[in-house]
Amino acid sequence: MKSLSTLLRALQKSSYLESSTNAQNSVINFNLLNNGERFKTQLIENWRKTKNIRIPNEYYVENELYTYDDSRTSFINSDEFRDNIKHIRTNTLTRCPAIIKSKRTISINSTNVEKTNTDILLVSNRLGSTQIIFDYFFNCETGLENFYNIERERKIWWMRNSANPSRYFLESYDLNSTSNSIDGIAKSQSTTVKTRFSFGNASLETITLVPLSEVPLKHANDFYFKSQHAGHKILPAVVRSVINVETATAVLLLDGCDNERINTLLLNRKLVPYQCIIACLHNVDIANDLRDLCRHLKHVLERVGLRLSDNVILTNCTEKFNNEIQNADSLGIPYAILINENSLNTGLLKIRSRDTTLNETIHISEIAQYLLQIVRS
Repeated sequence: MKSLSTLLRALQKSSYLESSTNAQNSVINFNLLNNGERFKTQLIENWRKTKNIRIPNEYYVENELYTYDDSRTSFINSDEFRDNIKHIRTNTLTRCPAIIKSKRTISINSTNVEKTNTDILLVSNRLGSTQIIFDYFFNCETGLENFYNIERERKIWWMRNSANPSRYFLESYDLNSTSNSIDGIAKSQSTTVKTRFSFGNASLETITLVPLSEVPLKHANDFYFKSQHAGHKILPAVVRSVINVETATAVLLLDGCDNERINTLLLNRKLVPYQCIIACLHNVDIANDLRDLCRHLKHVLERVGLRLSDNVILTNCTEKFNNEIQNADSLGIPYAILINENSLNTGLLKIRSRDTTLNETIHISEIAQYLLQIVRS
């Protein structure tokens, strides 16, 4: 596999990420570039659309700047957590099970970021980082069972959004190792979703179970929910998952770049900034007609919601055409629509897959729905 420095150079060249490394082989002062920010936006949107069919009550909250707290359990006594619960309340208690999705900006001190001996440390140079959080609420008697289910679900979510699903694993976390953990954590548990590289491991998400009935709470009355079946008041078990979006974006980008192919970024087609590019190798005499066809096709594809590169490849030079296709691979664009002079007469185009490098012929009238179905699958 490729070295960390090789991956970082490739990501900087493709306008995803710039950074440096230190003697401990950690990524320091990284900054997401234009394509990296676009990828981050799609990651957040994918997270927001994630549904849990077992939990019908779902709410979304967006918060302002908060100070970073490296404890996995002390959130239960934070004003933010209590305010989030109040936010979803009307005049009645909320029924378990329920989910609160929240997005917040945090100030972060890199010295507080968790790191083990086998981990690489990814530290952003941003003044404010973005966290996205699931807070799941369950009846206490089902808290542990649901914690294990959520562990598996979240690991699978990362596997589906990655280039190499075999990298991902769960690692137990010792809550007693955190100096400011809450008292009474005997029935609490925590784990980390990580990915494995040849140069070290990287953390993506923390998942923590805290049975609220087992720990000391400030303002305990603010935390009561309705029982799932009987409807009486209970203090639920809460499972919190936390993702630092900038760090997770960097990890997924490294994952997509770390493959055996040269200058190819294998990003998930739902998250990649551009899902397809239009490329035309033309005869000079009919260049204008083919240019009009490219514009029409771009309009049709964008209208159905596909993300297209602004750069339409239009050339009569085969070498330049091939170089541009290779450049699209380095940007992680999963599909290239190939047009030539015969397309004007037959209406037939080719779709080239980044992953297989193979072409598939399809009629122009079918291409929009066909591509849409592929990228959503």
